[in-house]
Amino acid sequence: MDKKRAQEIIESEEMIKVTHEGEPVYLNAVDEENEMAHIQPFGNVGREQLVALHSLLEEESEQQR
Repeated sequence: MDKKRAQEIIESEEMIKVTHEGEPVYLNAVDEENEMAHIQPFGNVGREQLVALHSLLEEESEQQR
């Protein structure tokens, strides 16, 4: 995922599905300089991780199909 799209997802009022290593996550913030994202796995409140943006996948929505 590129940093622009990650930021759009964070700012979106819609719930956009994103996964990291196959697990659904929330995007909390983007570190544009280092191309990293602060994520939080669903169901694991308070366990924020810093991961590479390229390791995140946006799931195709019904509207995109």
